[in-house]
Amino acid sequence: MLNNKKNNIKSGSLLGQYLLVFFVTAFVPATVVCFSLFFSFRTLKEEIINSNQAATRLIQQSFDIKINELSNMMLYISENPTLTRYALQNAPIRAIDTLSQLVSLQECLNDIIIAAEGDTTVYSSHGKIKETALIYHSFITDLIGNNYSLQEWAEQLNTVTEPFYWPTNALDYTPKYLYLFSPVSTNFQYNSGNSTRTAALLVYQEFIHDLFRSSQTTMEENVLLLNSNFEVLSFLAPQATTEDIRSICTLLQHSPESVQKGYLESQNDNLVFVSHSPETNLYYVRFLSKTIAYQSIYHTLTLTMIILIFALIIGMLLIFWGTKRSYFPIRTLADWILDKQPEKSDVKNELVLFKQAYEDTFEKNATLSETMNLSMQGLFNHLLTSLIQGNFSTHEAFLNACNNLGIHLNKSYFCVCSILFEQSIEENNESFYDFTQLITIIKSALPDDVYLLVKDMLFSQKAILLFNSDYEDQSYYQSLIADIKKNLLEHAGLITSIGVGSLIDTYEQVGKSYLESVNALDYRMIYGKDCLITPDMYQSHLPEIAYPTEELKRLHTALLACDATSALDSIHRMYKFTKSPGCSLQVAKYVCYDIFSTLKKLPAFSNMGYSSNLSQNLHITRLVDFDTIDDFFLELTDIVKKNLCSSEPHLDESASDIGQQMVQYIHVHCFHYNFQINTMAEHFHISPQHMRKLFKNHAGIGLSDYISHLKLEKCMQLLRETDMSMNEIVVEIGNTDVSGFMRFFKKNTNQTPGQYRKMYRENN
Repeated sequence: MLNNKKNNIKSGSLLGQYLLVFFVTAFVPATVVCFSLFFSFRTLKEEIINSNQAATRLIQQSFDIKINELSNMMLYISENPTLTRYALQNAPIRAIDTLSQLVSLQECLNDIIIAAEGDTTVYSSHGKIKETALIYHSFITDLIGNNYSLQEWAEQLNTVTEPFYWPTNALDYTPKYLYLFSPVSTNFQYNSGNSTRTAALLVYQEFIHDLFRSSQTTMEENVLLLNSNFEVLSFLAPQATTEDIRSICTLLQHSPESVQKGYLESQNDNLVFVSHSPETNLYYVRFLSKTIAYQSIYHTLTLTMIILIFALIIGMLLIFWGTKRSYFPIRTLADWILDKQPEKSDVKNELVLFKQAYEDTFEKNATLSETMNLSMQGLFNHLLTSLIQGNFSTHEAFLNACNNLGIHLNKSYFCVCSILFEQSIEENNESFYDFTQLITIIKSALPDDVYLLVKDMLFSQKAILLFNSDYEDQSYYQSLIADIKKNLLEHAGLITSIGVGSLIDTYEQVGKSYLESVNALDYRMIYGKDCLITPDMYQSHLPEIAYPTEELKRLHTALLACDATSALDSIHRMYKFTKSPGCSLQVAKYVCYDIFSTLKKLPAFSNMGYSSNLSQNLHITRLVDFDTIDDFFLELTDIVKKNLCSSEPHLDESASDIGQQMVQYIHVHCFHYNFQINTMAEHFHISPQHMRKLFKNHAGIGLSDYISHLKLEKCMQLLRETDMSMNEIVVEIGNTDVSGFMRFFKKNTNQTPGQYRKMYRENN
């Protein structure tokens, strides 16, 4: 029903969805940015105003520091005994020296002038000056240049009652000094507490301008210093006219609320920032045009709009490019599906088409996956079976087999346990037969550094577990197995009995640990069902001195020397040991296992041509199948007699016949995928090294070279007679290394396979 409903979707809907998503992705961010800039413009404007107000306050603070220093100097003058009225009149030289020292302490001062009340002489750091001679001094010229008269100067010196700054009248002419007049009271000697002197400080205007410049961010800002009447004391206004300054002073006089707020706008499109100093009662004013003040905002908006335009253009291009790159491949894939399954042509929406195609193949893929899992599990079972049977002649062969399956049994210790599934708590519990689920439950109890290999024997209600880790404590594995037993009961409802083998440190002894686990499981008759049996729960070993270790060594030596008499004698002695009263069934099985392990080592020796025959007649797993120990030793004795008496001599006498049989065997089997020289040696019951020697003596050419040239001739025949590709030909001749065989082909024919085929067809 769901598929039928989706089939009604129009074919263009998927493309429309793509375009809608792309447009939203491209244009929504740009729209959000525009709205963000619109709403943040006011905030940016307030930030600019606040920063300019902060700069104005900075001017005030830096200037107030200097004013405080000058105020302290006035206090020092009032308390200095060399500058009293009496001292000025009677010791003027000392007073002048004191004034010179004070002027030198302040770099902002040009001079200090002190006038005593009623005295016609003033005193400065340069000496005594008569009132009639004041006209010749530069500061008087400065005052007169600003429309002040000498009479006004004299009145200020005699009538000042509190500190004040002399304002500048002519704004088109910058005075050289800023004049600070202050009455000086005498705190000792005559007229205590009354003002008897007046001091005038001459502060460099250039010094004040330097303070103004230090707080400016651009040279287009204008700074004014005003007194409490909003009269100009000093100014640095390179971008303003006299009319601008006067209009701002008038605006401040008539806008007390704006002055209190510290910010106002003038009629000539200027932003004015005011800071008042309560200590000095002076006003500090900065003003600049709105264009300059808001130029950062205008600049930001301009750049943002340019970037947004480019972003929108690029977004449009990306929309068309993205649609082409993402939608059209989907459309192409949909067309391919329709070509393979034309019955789905009524499905117009590509996604619905993919869903139906996936549903059609899901069941097939699930079946294939299950088959692959079963196949891999079969390979794992085969590896564990080979390990238990001792079929790996060298450690390298064992590691290669593990690597081929992606298994890493490279840790130090091995431990095998056998699990017998007694019964299920719940009747008809299907999880009992789900081997994958059982493996998951078992592995959930293991840490990451313990590797587990499981052999599936559920057909007999059993499983074999091989643990591989670096832990050398047997109790550690017993704890893990106890957790596994608990998990199987809790999560699968399975009651189990488990037999644990001993902890061994080599892969060659895995079969022995397996036998011990099987033997331990036999003791469930004593401990009951649902038990965990470990090697320490039963006596499984005799003392080292009682075990037939020396006889095992003699057997190995006799087999290497092909000494049948000594070998059979050692076997007979060990047989008698197994029948002795002190030998238990388990120890007897260990003796059988050690004998078999000795036989399994023989394929490593090139002169033991009968060794492979032993592996065909006896496996470790058969040790648990013999009815009696007598049966085991009887079959073992027969095998040794047969092979030791007829191994090499028989081969030497019929070497020619065997050579011919090898040639026939190679011609039949060498093109098979699973053909191996070791397999061929097992077929003839001789070692690979001896087989190579016999073949070379018979054919006059090495075995590998003979096989390679047969494959070369077969390849050349297929190149001539068929159109098969080189990959197909390599598979046909049983060689999986395509590049290696092509190098061999060119080395022997001086041509590549393609050149050989082309030349043959041109000539024929």
